[in-house]
Amino acid sequence: MDRGIDERQSTVAQQVQGAVAYLFAEFHRTGSAVGVMRAFADTGRLFPQRAWGGAWAGI
Repeated sequence: MDRGIDERQSTVAQQVQGAVAYLFAEFHRTGSAVGVMRAFADTGRLFPQRAWGGAWAGI
């Protein structure tokens, strides 16, 4: 397998892990889903999204 693809997949996985960790930390801090959404919006963070097809498919 192409090493470049492995590295990109690893980077994406790390970004998703970071976003999920931040999500739970903010929920613990704020105690609400709305608080989490506000924290993401305030910091410019994006929620990970599933690639369903088309332009979103693949790496």
